[in-house]
Formats: sequence, C-alpha cells, structure tokens
Amino acid sequence: QRAFSLLFSESDSGDLNDSQVCISHAFPLPFEEKKRRVGLAPAAIVQSNRDLDAQILKTLDFNRPQKKISWEEDEVTTSAVQKHRLHGQKENDADLKNNQIVASSKELTKLREGIENKKTEISKLDEELTELKRKNDEERIALQELETVLIKRKRRVEKCRQVSEAQSSYRGLLEKMIRDAMH
Repeated sequence: QRAFSLLFSESDSGDLNDSQVCISHAFPLPFEEKKRRVGLAPAAIVQSNRDLDAQILKTLDFNRPQKKISWEEDEVTTSAVQKHRLHGQKENDADLKNNQIVASSKELTKLREGIENKKTEISKLDEELTELKRKNDEERIALQELETVLIKRKRRVEKCRQVSEAQSSYRGLLEKMIRDAMH
C-alpha cells in the first residue's frame, strides 16, 4: 500500500479505480521462479490512463503532453519518496551487510587464489632460473675444455708448420747441393 500510494496520488488503497485502465503485461517466467525461490514479489510501474474510452491494448503516445504537477504535489511526492528510501534502507540493512560480506569474501578468495597462482608461478620461474644457471655452468665448463683442446691443437699445428718449413728448406738446400755437384 505504501508504494502503491506513492505511485498513484489519488489512491488511498491498493486497488485501482474502475475508471482507470492500465497498460500492463504478464511477468516473465524467471521473475515468477525467483518469487517462488526467494520469496520476493515482482514490482512494476505501469502507466494508467484515466480516459474512459482507453482500451487495454492501446499503444502509448509518448508525444502527448504530460499532466502538470503543482509544486505542492511535487514536494509531497519527493518527501514521500525520500521517507520511503530511508525506511527501505533500514529494512534492507541486514541484507545489504550480508551482501557486502559475501562480496568482500568473494573478493578475498579471488585475491588469495591470485596470490597462490603468483606464488606457484614465481616458484616455477625460480626452478627454471636454477636449471638455466646449472646448464649455463655446464656449458661454460664444456667451453673451457674445448678452448684448452683448441689451444693444444694450435700448438701442435704450429709445431707441424715449423717442422714442415724446416723440411722444405732442408730439401731445397739438398736439391741445390745436388745441382751444384752435378755441374
């Protein structure tokens, strides 16, 4: 009744006058199911026509000028709406607090899951880092061994080159001596 009298200024009871024709529709099935499960009644604002010749399924004319409201009626309506809001907030305070608690607990669990995911990701990255460091050390040791082998082979190649040059010069000297002896 309280909300009904707010919507219809001339109505003291919850019934519409017979002279008023409402354009309305049936509530969708999800609202009816919600009403059964939760126990909340669906609410709607319908446009009422005070014309006696208005039909139930008549289309709405939004270009028609609206009824002028005096400043007194406007003040009464706004004060009634404010009182209703304040009273409605008092009625729903417990539900609002419960909803806030549920929402904050959901956010907290999401944050905890995020932290857990970050920790597991960090531990995986740490393991990967230690594995890469180990492989890097192994490759450095292998590289040092290859460098020592390369140095040894370079020395051997240098010795072989020197021996080859010595043999070449000795051979050239022998050939020259043989030519000189034959002439």
